[in-house]
Amino acid sequence: SRPFLISEKQMPLLIAANRDSIFYHMDCSVGMDRVIAWGDIYRILTDRFLNINIPLGKLMNSYIFRNMEFGHICEFFFRCEVMKMKAGDTLIEEGGAEDFFYVVLNGYGEVWIPELGERTPKKSYTLKPGDVFGEYSLITDKPSYATITMITDSIVLCLDKKSFRELLANPIIREVGSHEAQGMIKEDYKLIDIRWEEENEEVRIPGSIFIPI
Repeated sequence: SRPFLISEKQMPLLIAANRDSIFYHMDCSVGMDRVIAWGDIYRILTDRFLNINIPLGKLMNSYIFRNMEFGHICEFFFRCEVMKMKAGDTLIEEGGAEDFFYVVLNGYGEVWIPELGERTPKKSYTLKPGDVFGEYSLITDKPSYATITMITDSIVLCLDKKSFRELLANPIIREVGSHEAQGMIKEDYKLIDIRWEEENEEVRIPGSIFIPI
């Protein structure tokens, strides 16, 4: 269970197993520190959830955690509360105020979003272990745009809004004023407008690339 380093001078090298084994190998240039750090997080999670297959690879590669400091990631999992959901339970309702950020640790859920001009929501996608959601409402302070219903018994981690902003939002979001934004655009930065289509129709942002929610 202990990592070992093989240098180029030792290649080619033969490794023989004297019992059934699983070996993981990686190029050190892609970040050995990160892999070892996530190994520590894996042990934290397995201590709390002994009988659950932790989706470690998906969590590691999530855009939320990818560029976070290791200390913040550990603090995130320490602060999370655990929600045990039953199949059929509704976790989030469209139009409701949202005060938590969620990580699906185990189980599956369906995301239902109403299409433009229609009242009846349609299934958008299925949440799987390792998926995260809820950040849109916490970042924009807007109501939830979707309803999420669990379709299996599930375990979901939730982080309150204050902790989310301390650990996640502040490290990944940098706010700029209008003058700085104009300067960035002159330096060939692109301005992206991500809103509902109705909001864009009411007030358009000149020169922006509009991506509807």
